[in-house]
Amino acid sequence: MANKVVFIGAEKTGKTAIARWLAGHDNYLAEYRPTIGNTFEQVSVGSKEMRLWDVSGSDRYNGLIPIYAKNSAVVCLVIDKSNPQSISDLWSLLRKSRSSMGDSKFLIVVNQTTDENLVSEESLLSVLAANNIPEDSPRIEVNPGKNTGKNELMGALEQFCITNKNADKPEFIFAEKPTPQENSSPFTLNINMTVLNGFIAAMGVVAVALAFAALKAAALGTVLMAGAGVATILVGVGLFAKRASAGTTGADDNQQPDFYPSWDK
Repeated sequence: MANKVVFIGAEKTGKTAIARWLAGHDNYLAEYRPTIGNTFEQVSVGSKEMRLWDVSGSDRYNGLIPIYAKNSAVVCLVIDKSNPQSISDLWSLLRKSRSSMGDSKFLIVVNQTTDENLVSEESLLSVLAANNIPEDSPRIEVNPGKNTGKNELMGALEQFCITNKNADKPEFIFAEKPTPQENSSPFTLNINMTVLNGFIAAMGVVAVALAFAALKAAALGTVLMAGAGVATILVGVGLFAKRASAGTTGADDNQQPDFYPSWDK
């Protein structure tokens, strides 16, 4: 099973470029295109297989991070050395997803997009401390444009994969769709249709008996009232049975996928 490595960071910090650079692609420095959801690359280093997951830093995809970070061998926290905003955005991402990372190891990947260093040591340490991430987590500076830091980063990833505590755990966890009986509904009843049909037949017999009694009394108004009353009862029983039956069969099941991701297990 490939070791799962997840790259997390703000938008435009170079996560995709770094992942493609590690995978040996030639066009990793192509024109910037925001990642939609996620992408992954398969990489071998030494005796270890790694699957590099690049998760979008866009706010609309923040909900994906806990899914991909679950059971990962390594979480690479990517920051842009020239962009202080990348630190505050990283804090926001971790606040929403840190609990899903469990025993994962952490690497701080500092992308040197320029020679400027606008990220203070204090701000980085405060983010790590606030999210219970060891301050001594390895810090690797890389520059895909100058092809520097690649060996150091690959070496650190290999060492973490060797001691991966999540190696035997599934890469992703999926929970089966709840069965119809688990759907909550005020009309969820177990109705025996044979009994229901018998009840409706009995009501019909009662209706006939009332009609004969009314005819015997020669009261036309009574006949009409009795017929209307019985009809109302039968309609009410039929509507109730239909609604209750819909509750037991899960009428909205077709709107739910067969499987949906869960990170609570």
